[in-house]
Amino acid sequence: MMSPRLRFHQDQIAALASRYQYQLDDANLMKLQSSILERGYLTKNEIKKIAYWKAPRSAAHADKNQPSYVTEITRFALATEDE
Repeated sequence: MMSPRLRFHQDQIAALASRYQYQLDDANLMKLQSSILERGYLTKNEIKKIAYWKAPRSAAHADKNQPSYVTEITRFALATEDE
């Protein structure tokens, strides 16, 4: 079995990690929570913010979702959290 290996020296981790900057930190993202829970669904703009926070390089895929799909899937997710 093959074990994973770093492609760079361990001393470079901090320098490489410092190159990544997120425009929306956890605290700012959590500010969205109360309005989302009150409304019962995410807006497309909120989906885009969360997608960018989660995976900046693939966040553009969030634009492909139809607004009705976003609303329904969010309502389902919020409803299943309460169970």
